[in-house]
Amino acid sequence: MKKLLVLSAFAAMLASGTALADTSGKKIAFSNNYAGNSWRQAMLDSYGIVTKKAVEDKFVAAADVFTTADKEVPTQAAQVQNLILQGYDAIVINAASPDALNGAIKQAC
Repeated sequence: MKKLLVLSAFAAMLASGTALADTSGKKIAFSNNYAGNSWRQAMLDSYGIVTKKAVEDKFVAAADVFTTADKEVPTQAAQVQNLILQGYDAIVINAASPDALNGAIKQAC
């Protein structure tokens, strides 16, 4: 239920058309730490549905990339750094650790 509320809020935000700045040229990516259960698969499916609509409605230019680190912090940190190098404007992160990705996240900022 909590996941549904979060996704609904995100979808409502995208559908509202309200933005502080033009985001139509922005690219977003998703870094996930694990995809090995049905909840995680549903999360990735929901991300795909919401971001596909955001691209179609021209809220963002691209949202086609997600990575999965299989619960390995060094792998996820490297993936985040690669997403930074690829020029993504925003990276949604489901972290493998509450603080081990701080360096990669600070680099992204």
